[in-house]
Amino acid sequence: MAILGWNVGRGAALAASLLGMALVLGACGGDDKKSGGGGGLSFPGIPTSVPTMSSLTVAIDTSGGTGSTGNGGSGGPIRIRASNGRILPASGGGRPSIDNNFLTAAVMADSTVTYTELAAINPLLISVSGAAAAVLSLTGFDFHLPQGVTLNLSDAPAGTVDVLTIVTHGPSDFIRIDGNIITTRTSADAVSLSLESRGATSLAISVDGNVTTSGAAAVGTNRGGYFIVKAESGPVLVAGVVTTTGGNSSGGTGGQGGAIEFVSTAGDVWIRPGILQANGGQGSASGGGGGGIELRAYSANSQTFNWGLRSNGGNGSSGNGGNGGGMFVENDGPTRMEFAFEANGGASTSGNGGNGGGVTARGVNNTGAVGGMANGGNGGNSGGNGGFASLEGGDVIAGVRSHMTANGGNGTGGAGGNGGSNYLYLDGAYMANVLVEGTANGGSGSSVGGNGGIATLEAWGHIINGQIAFTANGGTATGAGGIGGPGGQARALNNSSYGEPSQGTVDLTANGGTGFIGGGGGVVSIRLRGSPSNQWTLDVSLDGGASTGGNAGTGGSIFAQDLNLQPSLALNIAGSANGGNTTNGAGGDGGTIIFGTASVNQSRMTLSSTGLFTLNGGSATGTGTAGAGGTLDLRNSYYGHTLLNNLQLAALGGNSAQDEGGGGGTIATNIQNSNLEVRGTTLDVSGGNGSTTSGTADGGVGGFIELQVYFSNITVTNSTLRANGGTGRGQGGDGGGLQICADEGVSGLGGLLRVDAVVEVNGGAGVGNGSGGDGGACVLLPYYFAQGFATGEGEYRGTVAANGGNGAGTGNGGNGGIAAIYGGRLAMRCLATVQANGGTGAMAGGGGEIYYIMDGTGLLTIEANASANGGAGTTTGGNGGLIYAESSGTGGKVTVNGGVTLRANGGAAAGTAGAITLDAEGTGGANVTTTGATLQTNTGAGTPVPANITID
Repeated sequence: MAILGWNVGRGAALAASLLGMALVLGACGGDDKKSGGGGGLSFPGIPTSVPTMSSLTVAIDTSGGTGSTGNGGSGGPIRIRASNGRILPASGGGRPSIDNNFLTAAVMADSTVTYTELAAINPLLISVSGAAAAVLSLTGFDFHLPQGVTLNLSDAPAGTVDVLTIVTHGPSDFIRIDGNIITTRTSADAVSLSLESRGATSLAISVDGNVTTSGAAAVGTNRGGYFIVKAESGPVLVAGVVTTTGGNSSGGTGGQGGAIEFVSTAGDVWIRPGILQANGGQGSASGGGGGGIELRAYSANSQTFNWGLRSNGGNGSSGNGGNGGGMFVENDGPTRMEFAFEANGGASTSGNGGNGGGVTARGVNNTGAVGGMANGGNGGNSGGNGGFASLEGGDVIAGVRSHMTANGGNGTGGAGGNGGSNYLYLDGAYMANVLVEGTANGGSGSSVGGNGGIATLEAWGHIINGQIAFTANGGTATGAGGIGGPGGQARALNNSSYGEPSQGTVDLTANGGTGFIGGGGGVVSIRLRGSPSNQWTLDVSLDGGASTGGNAGTGGSIFAQDLNLQPSLALNIAGSANGGNTTNGAGGDGGTIIFGTASVNQSRMTLSSTGLFTLNGGSATGTGTAGAGGTLDLRNSYYGHTLLNNLQLAALGGNSAQDEGGGGGTIATNIQNSNLEVRGTTLDVSGGNGSTTSGTADGGVGGFIELQVYFSNITVTNSTLRANGGTGRGQGGDGGGLQICADEGVSGLGGLLRVDAVVEVNGGAGVGNGSGGDGGACVLLPYYFAQGFATGEGEYRGTVAANGGNGAGTGNGGNGGIAAIYGGRLAMRCLATVQANGGTGAMAGGGGEIYYIMDGTGLLTIEANASANGGAGTTTGGNGGLIYAESSGTGGKVTVNGGVTLRANGGAAAGTAGAITLDAEGTGGANVTTTGATLQTNTGAGTPVPANITID
């Protein structure tokens, strides 16, 4: 009873294991691109394609039957397990030699062996229990069904023998099936068959013939019989097509598919290449659920999974669609995933769509690609939820691509189904060159659109070139008063506490769904721990959903946080997280970015953008109100550095056709004792325009920019900071606020503040006959004054504008705002041009207030022009404003350089003159220098008023 050509020696197993490790670490050649990383290790590149089932045929089918007047049958489970071996494609190698066949030549002479004939060969070896189970127990015999001979068990008496187990006991007693097996009974469930070996150590059981244990079609319900192949000591092989489907019913419920179980306790399991299928049957009521599929190999050997897995739910009519089945693929050694899967939920005409199923795949040192779909079924009521793909591994996951489609089903009369999830998880050292991709949109629904799905990279080790490319939009709400679904999520989570660089990209489209109430935009979460240098690039569309009559959805969110002990995170962003537009409701507010670290030391944070990133509020095209601009929240910890490098960010208020424009957004910092550098950056939080087509509503007020640190330095170079008010037919929006402060703790312990930027907090202009808005406020502050141990210095270049907006037609001009520029302990140089002029109009706006102040012991120098003029008016000119410079501490001096002009003039035609005060230590202007400078406080008619100039 020798095995011919069968090699399962330990040396072969070891070689396979080493080969699997080599595939993961990139030691072997292949089609995939390779890239380095991980301290000199080389990892395989991301696969360039994903597997499909287009070229595969069905190898195992346990699908449920159709129920023409009832439910569809559920698919039977498929369980394939190698407890101490691998699961491999069946080969054409040797089969056991047979020397003592239990089946006699006389029985097989007509090429058919029936149950009656089988039981009559040796009645002493077969027993029947009260549970309608017969056992044929063989010792010293083989059981060999030759090719061309059929074992037909359909004659087994129903209710007396519904199960047959053929079991061999000796180490050389083999079960070899070369012919076909049929157990279908026309008027009862099919006979279940179990082939078991309890002693053979070589190829214990081989099945090359086709096996059919399907239930027959009937008026009633005929279930498929199960088929089990199990060996305790040796490998098993099933190379034939196995069919255990439930019978179709013309007068009731479809039959349930029979279960499949192929198990080797001590060896490999070889199965036919192709598709393992366990679909639920279609039902006139509810569809049947897909059966579960398991492939588990428990050994340290290398393993490739390359079968197609299919377990779709059946369609329903008056009831619900069936759920897609769950699949589990596992190996304890190096694993290459190369399989496709389907686990769609069934559709329903009147009920709910079935939920998509999914696959969980686990291995050690994983590589390869998975492609699949797990969509929720469409429903006459609600749609089914999308399913999932979860690839999990230990040690290393490298060169992996997980592609899936898991959309929520559409709900004609209820809610849309939620999108599914695609998840890659590492409990080990390296996740390198991986891609999670696909589509998981929420389904449309009459009442509520489904949520967008989730894509996740999570590792306890390092993420090296982790990529997410995902579409997860919220579903549309189609009914009156419906709510659009929120956009989905992308997450990159690194939980390790030891360090190598982490980098990756997120390309996510996760917009909120349209509805009477729009859905909110999606979310990106980047949470990292343990790596000394992290670089991530985001290209996202996280816009809120538009509203068809109510409120639109808010823009989405980006959360990026490094929790390392000495973190370094560089984040580059592109795209948008705008609020949704509306017609007659409220536009959605712009989204949120929170970027920073936890309370740890020496962190370095860099935020940049590719192009303009927008967090704008949604617009209103009818009578609705516009949304407010969004938020950028910067957070850093102790003794670190925060850099905004070529960041182009807008958080504008939305425009409104007939109502007020939305307010501008907010940019705020919470930076603990860390330097802040803003380089080549534009931050715009201006208000939106009001009454762009009709009406007399106001423009939106400008937002707020707050760049503050505790006891550290701030440098702003080659940048634009803008918080202007929007235009309006009633009145332009007031300018917003800007504060740059190196002493957020109000302790007096500040830092070096250097600003070279275009700063605008202007009021918005009037449109039609609208008035201009008032200018906003700009405060530049190295430290808070009146503290006993104050520190800090200031130097300013560029321009600062806090002008009032111009009025239109009969509208008035807005008043100039406030510019407060503070110096340090030793000196302040202001080379910035400063304006706080009133706007023009029928009655012009008055000039604003400009302050240059320091309370230290050094020199305050004004080296560029400043103006706080009243605006020109068609009826009345605006009054001049105030320019005030003070350095009143011990040794304080004020110098206005030659060639510099300070103006606080009244506006034409009749504005009163403003005031200029220069105040240094001492009296009588002894420490004030204005040689070659021009100081003007003229009336609107051009008449000088020297009494309004005070030098002390």
